[in-house]
Amino acid sequence: MTAILVWMVQRSNLLESVRPELFLDGWSRSTDAGADTDIVTFRSIQNVGRGAAFNVILNCLHPSDRPTAVMSTKVVSIVPLGAPKEVDCKIQLYWRWVKGSLGLISIPIEISYSDSRGRRFVTMHRLAASQTIPMFGAEEVAPGVVTTERYTKVLSLKRTKLASALRRCINKVRLQ
Repeated sequence: MTAILVWMVQRSNLLESVRPELFLDGWSRSTDAGADTDIVTFRSIQNVGRGAAFNVILNCLHPSDRPTAVMSTKVVSIVPLGAPKEVDCKIQLYWRWVKGSLGLISIPIEISYSDSRGRRFVTMHRLAASQTIPMFGAEEVAPGVVTTERYTKVLSLKRTKLASALRRCINKVRLQ
C-alpha cells in the first residue's frame, strides 16, 4: 500500500514538473469612433510555468451568430519558459451588436496547448469591455477592459480522442 502511495505522489510530481502556465501581456485599447468599433490588443504571451508550451492555439470564442468580439486564430509552435513570445493579437469589439443598456461586451479567449509529455491544457481568459462605464473592483488590463475569470483545465487523452472521433463522424455525415 505504501509503495502505491509513493508511486502516485512521484507520478503527480513528474507531471507537474513540466506543466506550462500561459499569461497574456501587453494590453492596449484604441477607439475608432467613426466605425463604432474598438480594438483591444495584447502583444505577447508569457510562460510562467515549469515547462515549455507546445502547439499553442489562441482563439476568441463566438457564442452567437452576431459576434461582438472577433479575433483571428493565432497558432504558435512553442512558447519557451520565462521569455515572452510576441503574438500581437487584435480583438475587434463591435458595439452595434451589443444588446442591453449596460453596454458590456464579453471577450472569451481560449488558449489551448500541450506540455512536453503530450498532456493537453486549455486556459480560458474571460474579459469584459465597457464602452462608457468605468470598470471598478477588478483587474483592469486596458482602459475599460477587465479580467472577470481565468482558469486552466487539463484535458484527458480519452476525452481528446473521443472528441476528435466525434468531429470526424459529424464531418463525414455533413459531406454526404
